[in-house]
Amino acid sequence: VSPIRNWYVSTSGNDATGDGTIGNPYQTITKAMSVVSAGDTINVAAGAYAETIVFTQNNISLIGADSSTTIIDPVGDSTVANLYGIYATGKSNLYIGKLRITDCNYGIYFNNVDTSVIENITVDKCANNKAGIYIYNGSCSNIIRSCYLTANYYGIYLSTNSNYNLLSNNNSSSNSRCGIHMYFTSDTNTLNNNITNSNAQYGIYLYTSSNNTLSGNAANSNLNHGIFLFSGSNNNVLNGNSANSNTQYGIYLNTNSNSNTISGNTVNSNTQYGIYLNTTSNNNTISGNTTNSNSNQGIFLTSSHSNILSGNTANSNSQFGIYLSASSNNILSGNTANLNLLRGINITSNSDSNILRANTVNSNLQQGIY
Repeated sequence: VSPIRNWYVSTSGNDATGDGTIGNPYQTITKAMSVVSAGDTINVAAGAYAETIVFTQNNISLIGADSSTTIIDPVGDSTVANLYGIYATGKSNLYIGKLRITDCNYGIYFNNVDTSVIENITVDKCANNKAGIYIYNGSCSNIIRSCYLTANYYGIYLSTNSNYNLLSNNNSSSNSRCGIHMYFTSDTNTLNNNITNSNAQYGIYLYTSSNNTLSGNAANSNLNHGIFLFSGSNNNVLNGNSANSNTQYGIYLNTNSNSNTISGNTVNSNTQYGIYLNTTSNNNTISGNTTNSNSNQGIFLTSSHSNILSGNTANSNSQFGIYLSASSNNILSGNTANLNLLRGINITSNSDSNILRANTVNSNLQQGIY
């Protein structure tokens, strides 16, 4: 069994004459990857490395000097198909830290990679409909934390049965699609304390992804929605997030997104609705949220049934505090809907068998409840 080793790479090194020691480093990360064994660490000095890094072993650490000064910029640019900064398939127990990856098709690409850590990485300019960090095909139980992703198409993208991952304290902002996207049965992931602001479409977007927990995230000033659950995204928990000043909706559930818990979120000053449930989004619990000063409704349900709305504040919205359209069998309890420019609570268009109790609806310009 080979002893665990530290290998060293520097732009001033030499792949032909170097031996990978600190005093005689290799010149390329690819050369170091060709000699590593499980448990080894590759230490990469500051500088620019024009190569794609392919992990060849399990349990390898790749560590730069700093996420601004150790730069991976492979030959080509983001328009080159399948141009990767870092690529791993079928591996486990990897560690990637303190690097900047730029101008690729994909910054980091994991295909069926498990129990690995991506930490303190900057990824930018990975465009052409691709992602800064792409976690794919049953890549499970990974940690992505304290990374900065900007000017990509997607910031972080989880896809196809990528479950039990933790995304924490990342800043994925100003990307041309969305900050964080979980697609097609990416379930039971935890997202906490991430910043996903000023993306060209969505802050956080779940598509057919269930049993995820989103807490303490910021999804503000995005050009469509702050947090978007779509197409059978069920049993998710959204707690303590902010989704403010988005151009359309703060938090949006659409198309059979059922049995979600949305509690304690701040959803203010969105251009259309604060919280919007649409198209048979049923059996959700909406509680303790603040949905003030939105340009239309604070909370809007259309064609959504058997939801519980309790203890929410929906004040000073430009139309209604809470609005139900073609939505039946919902319970509205203990909500406050004051100072709205039309009505506090508005129920219309075939909305039947709803229960309203102990709501406060004061100082609205029209009716309190209509």
